Amino acid sequence: MDSRQPDAPLGEVDDEVDEDEGVEITRDELIAAMKEVITDLSEGLKGSDRDAYLDADDLAQNDWFFAGVSDQPGQYAVTMWPAEGDEDMLRIDIGSEDDVHSLASDPDQLAALTDDFIEGLNEEFDEEDEDLEEDEDEEEDEDEDELIDEEEEEEEEEEGDEEDEYEDEDELIDEEEEGEISPNGHSPRR
Repeated sequence: MDSRQPDAPLGEVDDEVDEDEGVEITRDELIAAMKEVITDLSEGLKGSDRDAYLDADDLAQNDWFFAGVSDQPGQYAVTMWPAEGDEDMLRIDIGSEDDVHSLASDPDQLAALTDDFIEGLNEEFDEEDEDLEEDEDEEEDEDEDELIDEEEEEEEEEEGDEEDEYEDEDELIDEEEEGEISPNGHSPRR
């Protein structure tokens, strides 16, 4: 493996991209980017820099993908750059050197490989959506629990107030019976 970390893909961007706003690319553009990186890897394995390509995992790269040796001996892989702030990368093992050369010359295989990446991205987004929905559901449940707790506390307070009212009424009745308070609520003069 190459001892250096792959550099972030460089590309000219006219406007800064808002964090919530993703970069849009068509399937055909992704296929072209895949073809570019696989062709670069294939030519690198045939060219004068062959030794470098035999050891590096990122010499063939563009704004969307990088390709090179896999973590399996004698195998190669292509990896999609992660989104900014994302640590997870989508990687697909593409096979031996012969498989790399075959893939570079077969548009249908390149399209199928690109579709595998698109499917992987969709699964990743679906998982993120599910996680987000679960978090929202948990927050709603917590809010409901808090609301229920508050309602129960209010009910308990109301019950306590009613009991206090009954106790106050009982005391008034007792005091009236003892002659300490007149029926109109006033104490007798002494």
